[in-house]
Order: sequence, then C-alpha cells, then structure tokens
Amino acid sequence: MSQTAISFTVLGTPRPQGSKRGIVRGGKAVLVEQVKGLHSWRQDAAHAALEARQAAGVTMPTPAPVCVVAHFLFTRPKGHFTRPKDLYSHELRRSAPIYPGRGCGDIDKLLRALCDAITGVLFDDDSQVAHVTASREYAKRGQPPQAQVTVAEVECAVQSCGHSVGAIVSSDDGTHYCFACACGGAKETPK
Repeated sequence: MSQTAISFTVLGTPRPQGSKRGIVRGGKAVLVEQVKGLHSWRQDAAHAALEARQAAGVTMPTPAPVCVVAHFLFTRPKGHFTRPKDLYSHELRRSAPIYPGRGCGDIDKLLRALCDAITGVLFDDDSQVAHVTASREYAKRGQPPQAQVTVAEVECAVQSCGHSVGAIVSSDDGTHYCFACACGGAKETPK
C-alpha cells in the first residue's frame, strides 16, 4: 500500500461473524454460519475494498502491519420515533437509545466479518491488523445502513520519550491518524 490510506463504504446492514452451527449433510458434519446474509455482505465488502484499492492505484495486498478504522452504521427501528402528527414530523423519542443494542451484533464480531472479507484484498492475513478503531452507531435519518472503512499501513516512528508510536499517513488528504505508544505517552524522566 506504501503509506496510502484506502477508504471505502460497504452499503447494506453490516453482519456479524459469530458462532457456527453444526449440521449433517450427506452423512458428514458441516459447520455453517448462523447469521443470514453474512456471505453476501462479506462479498460486498471484498468488492468495495477491491474497487477502492484499484482506484488508489495499488496492485497487490500489503504485507505490512495495518490499522483498520471502521464505523458500522445501522438503521434505527421505527419504534425509536414518535408517531407522526403529520407526514413530516418524526421526532426521536427521549427514551430511544443512543447506540445500537444486541440486535446489531457485537463490535468484535462485526470486525471479524469485515477483516475476514478484506483479507487477501487489502492485506495478506488478518494477523497483520496491528491497530483497530471501531464504532457501532445508528445512521442519520435517510442515510442507508453501511460500514465506512479506512485501512492503512502502520508507519513506526520514535517519540521524544524514546518509545515507538504507530502513525497512519493518508496521502490522499494529508490526514494523520496516530495512536499512543505502549507507555501511554508518558515521558520518562532522565536520571
């Protein structure tokens, strides 16, 4: 990837990749995913990642450590809104939760589905994921459910405290995403 951040959007309700269930087919035990729609969502994610990689001019997956930034957006249930007094007055109920509940899947299982989908497209193996930033939120009104994803190589540097810190450099817009060194950024006092 050579320090290029690749960003893409996967339209459709994000699907978690969780537990598998065993069934018997033709006398043999087979494991199948319990989440409906996971296979097609993973295909959509791989396709969106491939298009973004090609648009960035990157020909092969990176062998370097990467950072994944993912925002999973879900549609609010209709019950979160007040009944309309007229066609245009849907207001959010005070009791409506800010973040999605159990029905949307655990964030770690959403990340598992995403990283498995883009393995072989943006990076060689999901063990290369060195840093993750993820959120699970409700989409704004009128916005479709989706996953907004950025993947970039991790660039190591040494801070003034002498510790290593990872930074993701986006050559597209000059944005730098940084995460703290293992010491939490605390500087050592010289003796």
